[in-house]
Amino acid sequence: MIVVKFVGAMATAIAAFGSAVFSWAGAALVVEEAGVTSGLVWASVGALTATLGTQAQQLIGLHGETIDTSAFPGGRWPNPATGSYDDGSVKDGDAKWSLNR
Repeated sequence: MIVVKFVGAMATAIAAFGSAVFSWAGAALVVEEAGVTSGLVWASVGALTATLGTQAQQLIGLHGETIDTSAFPGGRWPNPATGSYDDGSVKDGDAKWSLNR
């Protein structure tokens, strides 16, 4: 929105430079508009920089949490002990808990 407003003001100013309608009051208005708009642009850039800085800090913290294995026993993911699950099929009929149709 800020950039659109600035471009519109500059287009009007350029059109006025080539016409007989141009005045010193018009030139002062263009300078004022440029000053206000550039201030708003710099404020927007500052706000964006602060927001991105906060996001970068959060991403660094999240990365630290993902590589930290101290919460797991022995510093690694627990062993699921899958050896006790010999037959995982449901429909072959050879396990006691299989579906018999």
